[in-house]
Amino acid sequence: MPHLYRNLFALMILGFMPGLMAQGLLVTPQRVVFEGRSKSQVITLFNKGNKQTTYRMSFIQKRMTEEGELIDMVAEDGNFADGMIRFSPRSVILGPKQSQKVRLLLRKPAGLAMGEYRSHLMFLAIPSEDAGLQIDSLNRKDNGVGIQLTPVFGVSIPVIVRQGTLDLDVNIARLNLSEGAAGAPYLLMDFQRQGGKSVYGHVSTHFIPVPGAEPTRVGFVRGMAIYTGINRRSLSLPLKPPKDVSLASGRLLVTYRDEDDQILAQKELVLP
Repeated sequence: MPHLYRNLFALMILGFMPGLMAQGLLVTPQRVVFEGRSKSQVITLFNKGNKQTTYRMSFIQKRMTEEGELIDMVAEDGNFADGMIRFSPRSVILGPKQSQKVRLLLRKPAGLAMGEYRSHLMFLAIPSEDAGLQIDSLNRKDNGVGIQLTPVFGVSIPVIVRQGTLDLDVNIARLNLSEGAAGAPYLLMDFQRQGGKSVYGHVSTHFIPVPGAEPTRVGFVRGMAIYTGINRRSLSLPLKPPKDVSLASGRLLVTYRDEDDQILAQKELVLP
């Protein structure tokens, strides 16, 4: 019996800011929002790798957990945006260091209810033809089934459509200082979101030793989102104070700002 090799395509979703990159593909911007009179958006793909690669695009649905993980879900009933969005092209072939623009067009249906609608646009690297099903004629003595793993890489970005004027309120509900196994300090915090739209921004932590002293930034997280579907999100933020700075006393000031540098939420922790 011939030794049969089957390819299992493992999907790996990797995100890096300010763009998203996986297996040499850079996608910018990392999120698309249609609101107000906006009806057209452009995404740029750039192949940073050294091989020609085909990328195929399609919409998928994801939900966010309270820990910030995005989990694939079956599109049933929900506020999804994919039915309102057309994009072109649907696949591209990019040589090394080549780029391609993808245009998104919004067509809202008549009578669309007020709210936020979200889907995720996936950019999937398609394996080359030589990664297909193969029969290994050199190992006919083995009667088992061999498995050849061919990783398939891709990135996804959220595409959001907002209808109507939606309210938003964010606050930091919990803030605790802790230590890791190696003694490295980190902050445990809970964010609460209320209202009809998601929120996206950057979290920074500054140490203030005494009132009036110049703050020192000791922690930063870029691109933290809280999507609709959850009202609470937890975050563990490692702190990296300079060698000459001790967190034994003073205050830690945590600030959550949006992309326009407006403060969304702020909270202080007094250190013992």
